[in-house]
Amino acid sequence: MKLKSLPLLLMALLPSLVSAQVPAPAEADKVDEASQQKAVSPFSRDLEVPYISTYYIEPVVTIGGMAKVPFYVTDWHQSEIRFGDKSHRFNITLDVITPSGKVFKFTPKNRPAGDHELRFPVREPGIYKISLQAIDARERRSNVLIHEVWGRTEEEQKIPAAQTMTVSQSDLEKYGISNKDVPVVMIPYEIPATVKEINALPVPLAKQSEEIAAKNADKVPANGYMIVTAAHKAPANLLKNDGSCGAYNLPTPEWIPYAWTCKTGKVVYGKDYNAEKVEADAVKTGTGLNKLLADAKAAGMRKVVLPKGIYRVSNKTTINIPSGMTLDLNGATIKLNQFAGSGALIIRMVHCYDSHVMNGIVEGDYFEHYYDKSPNNSEWVCGIGIEGDSRYCSYKNLVVRHITGYGVTNGFKDGFSWGIGLKDYKRGTIDRRTGTSKFALGVWTSGNYANISKLRDSVGYLTASKILGYQGRALRSWNLEFHFFDKQRKYLETIEGWQYRRTRIPKNAEFVRVTVVSDTDPSKSGVAVNMFKIPWNCAFENLFIQNARCVGMAPSAMFNMKIANCSFVRCGESSATCAFDAEDGWDMMQDVWIYRNRFLMNPRNELLTCAGHNFIIEENEASIHLWSRTAGYVIRNNKVRSASYGFRSRGRTLLPRIENNNTYTGSLRFGDSEKESAIPRMRKFQQGVNAPALDEDWALVLRGKFENRAINPGTRGFLYGSSVTKGTGGSYNLFYSELNDTTITHMGGVNLLNSRLNNVKGTVYQASLAIEGCYLKNVEINASNGAQLTFRNCTFENSSIISGYWISPLKIKFINCVIKNTDKPIVRTASYSVGNIEFENCLIETGKSPAIYLYDLRAQKTDSQPGTIRFNKCDLVNSDGYFVGMGDRNPAAKNVKVITVEALGSVLTKDGKPMLNPECVVKTPAPAWKINVSEARTLEMIHRGWDEATGKKIDELLKDLQ
Repeated sequence: MKLKSLPLLLMALLPSLVSAQVPAPAEADKVDEASQQKAVSPFSRDLEVPYISTYYIEPVVTIGGMAKVPFYVTDWHQSEIRFGDKSHRFNITLDVITPSGKVFKFTPKNRPAGDHELRFPVREPGIYKISLQAIDARERRSNVLIHEVWGRTEEEQKIPAAQTMTVSQSDLEKYGISNKDVPVVMIPYEIPATVKEINALPVPLAKQSEEIAAKNADKVPANGYMIVTAAHKAPANLLKNDGSCGAYNLPTPEWIPYAWTCKTGKVVYGKDYNAEKVEADAVKTGTGLNKLLADAKAAGMRKVVLPKGIYRVSNKTTINIPSGMTLDLNGATIKLNQFAGSGALIIRMVHCYDSHVMNGIVEGDYFEHYYDKSPNNSEWVCGIGIEGDSRYCSYKNLVVRHITGYGVTNGFKDGFSWGIGLKDYKRGTIDRRTGTSKFALGVWTSGNYANISKLRDSVGYLTASKILGYQGRALRSWNLEFHFFDKQRKYLETIEGWQYRRTRIPKNAEFVRVTVVSDTDPSKSGVAVNMFKIPWNCAFENLFIQNARCVGMAPSAMFNMKIANCSFVRCGESSATCAFDAEDGWDMMQDVWIYRNRFLMNPRNELLTCAGHNFIIEENEASIHLWSRTAGYVIRNNKVRSASYGFRSRGRTLLPRIENNNTYTGSLRFGDSEKESAIPRMRKFQQGVNAPALDEDWALVLRGKFENRAINPGTRGFLYGSSVTKGTGGSYNLFYSELNDTTITHMGGVNLLNSRLNNVKGTVYQASLAIEGCYLKNVEINASNGAQLTFRNCTFENSSIISGYWISPLKIKFINCVIKNTDKPIVRTASYSVGNIEFENCLIETGKSPAIYLYDLRAQKTDSQPGTIRFNKCDLVNSDGYFVGMGDRNPAAKNVKVITVEALGSVLTKDGKPMLNPECVVKTPAPAWKINVSEARTLEMIHRGWDEATGKKIDELLKDLQ
């Protein structure tokens, strides 16, 4: 997906980023030499600052009420979730600047990690500016979060009749507006059930549309047109109408067109249809609506109510909503006239304050668009949008349907500043107590004084980050510090910031210097002071979005945005192929509340985010796909069909929270996949540490109770304290968890640590498998070509590793394991599949069966590769047969594979008889020592295999899931 408003000259502008030049060094340039003796290590725990984020903050509060600031706080490691460590405590600071300039400070102390809410009274009208910060027990400070709340009287929120213009028919005539559209007839037809939900409707469908159109030629209106399309009756539950999830109390369509019908349908124009006149009238209607709204605004109106009807508008006349204006469509339809072209927007808000559109239908030219004559796939032919510095604006109670490109959009427009350069970096920071430079490793401070007076006077905020591009974190940490100075460059204060997030500019600040976390000189990082105009404190609510061809909703740059009770039906068939796609806003998408939205019958992706920070996704019905560049997301209480939760590292994805989403009906993927094993990360998790500081070698932790689900964690994701029953397909990284009655189609890359497996079957094909500290009962692992299996500190009960016929040599290793099989081998394989099978410090009991059984002795090409079976310091007891046995369906078959069996320091005797089949042994070194069976039983490995304490911990963790 591309961003249409991205300036083409951006690359030419970037090298010109400059900052104001000022004379003579100030006090802050003087280095505290003593501080160099206490240099901060780049991996110091001092850089592990607390993490804080807000939930959605209601932006409008009635005078006399309380403003609510819900937030989440945790330590750098998110210990209360990742380690179960709830000991961390934080002092919270909430600063509130009232509209009259008074400052109130709320400082709750000793708050535990987790969710909290602070409130403050709203007693005067105007904008309240909020600053929120967490400080831990070591005085380490989080970034300061910035928000605004608008205090309004109850009367002001109600638009009086005196400020409402109810448009009459004569008003429409006065402005040249028509609400009587050309006649349009739609002929829907159903197709066989076998092709209703496929990804691409068959080509003959276009021919079928033509045939049906020919049969209905008499229904084409003379001065209008007819649309013939494949469709089906709208399901009864399309709108729930109780406000629980999705759109409600909106007109329900009788027919829902199938996906991909925009080009397989047939549009037939009447013999008297005058396309040029229809377009000219559409231009007049659009122009007239804009003039009417502008005049109403000038006359002091705050609301315009249109009469019902269909208003056909041209792509040349976007309806621009004035600031402070509410457009009530009153059931009317704004219809886009067909055209050839790649860009259009039917209704737009740009740099608006308190503007709203509600109660009607916005319809595109999905069927009528001239696709063959349009460049760029017509991706940017859009329905409704909010752009630029728009605040307290909304679209509510609308049907947005039949859109050629994106149904709903929002994003930045222009910028308060395209970039004030930072340069001349020096190691260290600025002491917030003295204002002097303090030497420190791992941090750098810009040497130039960047002039921010224009930003101070125009908007009052600034950010520091890369400029556009597909941005991302530029340095080792998202966190940074802003040091503010007055006109004389006298130090004022330091405010902790965050890349891309706004920071309040102090009243008298003229200049800023910035401290960043970096191992090397950050001059080429691309970080600059800037401030873009993006929507904030805005909302899309109760929208029914149907047949948006490319994307149903494509939100871009935004801040404290509410997207609630929207339904997405048959959206995202082409181009970006998403019903919801938060992509092009990059890291300027912040604090977005996606709440109670419903996704139905969408042909491809549903809820997708590619970047951004702090998406709060709650109580939706959807398939969810989050890229790992979506930082600090929250997924809770959703009805999820399938999901993919990306996670690459703490520095990239921050600290996600995934809770109470146990209704997965499809697959669940989480944690990005990489080549290396997940076991090292799981060990770190077990130790409760991540070292060194700022370490990015993290994994995403997910807890839950799953049944009949395919779970696929990547190497950077694992289940902790979870239960999986009747899992289907997929792969698993388990830690202190249970896996029951499950068949794993491909165990390659699976990592199991300190977990229980019961009645599990799986296959490892040309891959590695690592299992540590686990209890395996009735487990069967099929090891296929070239598999490499490692079992450490495990206990096996009636479990086996087997291989099929014609399998290339395997590598299998057991370390510190206890094997207690009633009457079956621990390894069953063909002789030619023996590569390297090793038991180290293990206890092996297999009843009457050999520990290893070679069942096929025929010759194979791999017989030229020697095989080794090694028992190193093992206790082999309770066997009535050979520990390495052999057999074949063909009694005449003889083993030709060269297999070396080594018994080093192991017990390989019973009643003085050898426990190896001499026919399969080419080399058998004599045991280093021998003891009898009764003595071997006293060595039942207190420190080998499954630890009962592990089982108790699993039981305790699973109790939390009940």
